Amino acid sequence: QALLFNLFSALIAFLGTLIGLLIGTAAQDADRWILAITAGGFIYIALVDMLAEIKEIKGIFHSIAQVLAILTGMAIMFIIAIFEDDLGGCYAH
Repeated sequence: QALLFNLFSALIAFLGTLIGLLIGTAAQDADRWILAITAGGFIYIALVDMLAEIKEIKGIFHSIAQVLAILTGMAIMFIIAIFEDDLGGCYAH
């Protein structure tokens, strides 16, 4: 049964790759949207994992520190998004 689920997962991943490639070649700015959605998915998974750990920890100081760290990370991503055009020399398109 585990092997069957592994095969199903691999087939779905292959199908997602094909769909992504088709969309990427059909639309000019699709790569930005695909990367944004993918990054959002990874951030969601990481945040859900961290919030589960925060709930287990007893102590208000540690919980506040973790929430502040999450908010700081979100603020940094927001600042990067605002000034991404000014960062043109940092990466190549």
